[in-house]
Amino acid sequence: MRRVARVIVLGLAAALVCGCDQTRVIGHSCPRTGCAASIPPPEGCGVQLRTEPELIEPGATRERCQLFTLDRLAAPEQDGRVYLTAVETRLISYTQDLDLRLAPEIDGFEDGPVDCAQLRTRAIAWLPLMTTHHDHDSWDFTEAPLVASRSYRLLVNDSYANSSSAPVEASVTINVHCASRVPAIVSQSFEFANREPRVVAPHERITVFAPCAFSKDVLVSRLYRRTRRIRSFSVLRLSDGESVWSSDLDWIRDLDPALRFMANDGMRWECTYENNDDVSFSIGGKSSDECVLLGLYRLPDGSRDPFPEHCTR
Repeated sequence: MRRVARVIVLGLAAALVCGCDQTRVIGHSCPRTGCAASIPPPEGCGVQLRTEPELIEPGATRERCQLFTLDRLAAPEQDGRVYLTAVETRLISYTQDLDLRLAPEIDGFEDGPVDCAQLRTRAIAWLPLMTTHHDHDSWDFTEAPLVASRSYRLLVNDSYANSSSAPVEASVTINVHCASRVPAIVSQSFEFANREPRVVAPHERITVFAPCAFSKDVLVSRLYRRTRRIRSFSVLRLSDGESVWSSDLDWIRDLDPALRFMANDGMRWECTYENNDDVSFSIGGKSSDECVLLGLYRLPDGSRDPFPEHCTR
């Protein structure tokens, strides 16, 4: 069988036969520290991915990016599509946050570790999958699996800060679960992003915002944000100004029942940044900190949207 990712392999577990495909553990063996914190591979249709362990020195910070291809996840009858039902992550050693994104096309980059700064120079139509800062997290899409293509690339973007007095070994283990049959209802991800470059001066507080509208009627079931130095975050409905989400700490909000937006209605989201340091920092543009609203939506009839929603300001 072909590998899911062409990375340097320190250890490869035996394949486990399942009803729709085979599960392989791809990547590096368990780090020397934190082996007890790893998670078993998925049972049934799925794959486990592990990023390369890296030693983080005391007082150091590190951002990493790694690409994987999902070409082993689709069952034969699914006509080249992947239906993700859950994503489970285990972070080891001083992880600040983890961001998982899908991309239909990324030319010029092989699977494996890549330079995060180089990725940011490319106009890539990212599709959000999951963001977390917890050591162990699991997102479930079983009721309306997230549809993608077998050729999609998965970006694993993890950040670390070692505030201890000794080096620590950092790594990420990811279980991606998939459906063995084509589901009746599917969901898709959207990204509303404000990437206007700004500099936050020392001891300055600024608020950036942007509006984006949906091009068709949709039902939004989940919202989450991808920001790092944010002080507060809020989301309003465009049509009437109704508050959809306001939070200083939460990274995710499930909407049950799903919130319906008619075509040309959407959301305005605001990010407030406060710089209490004596040096400036950048947001938007090609920086690692963006004012971004992410979410999951589905069409009212449950079918696949051939033109996924995406908006960048």
